[in-house]
Parts: sequence; C-alpha cells; structure tokens
Amino acid sequence: MIAQQGDYDLALNLLRNAYAMDSNNPSITYHLAFILTKLERNKEALTVLRKSLDNTSIFSERV
Repeated sequence: MIAQQGDYDLALNLLRNAYAMDSNNPSITYHLAFILTKLERNKEALTVLRKSLDNTSIFSERV
C-alpha cells in the first residue's frame, strides 16, 4: 500500500528490514526489486530480482 501511494523511500526502508529478517523469501526480494526500479536503481534491482527468480520456490508474484 505504501508503494501504491508513491512513498518509495519508506517502502524501500520497510522492505530492506523485511529482507534483513528473511533474505530467502522470494516475494520480499521481488517487491524489493520493484521498489528499486521505481527509484531508478536498476542495477541493484536486477541483482535482487535475479536472486528472487533463482529461488525455485513458487510465490504469487512469479508468473
């Protein structure tokens, strides 16, 4: 919801905290990559997204 309101800096902070607690959760890494893209941090977003997609777990955002 925070990201939908355009507060990408706050969303990034919250997602980084979530990532610190569970860096193997592909849903968290996917959303983190999304926010990084919104902040035009594309290299970092690509690195995070690759980690998310390398995970063989099924998660709802993976199409």
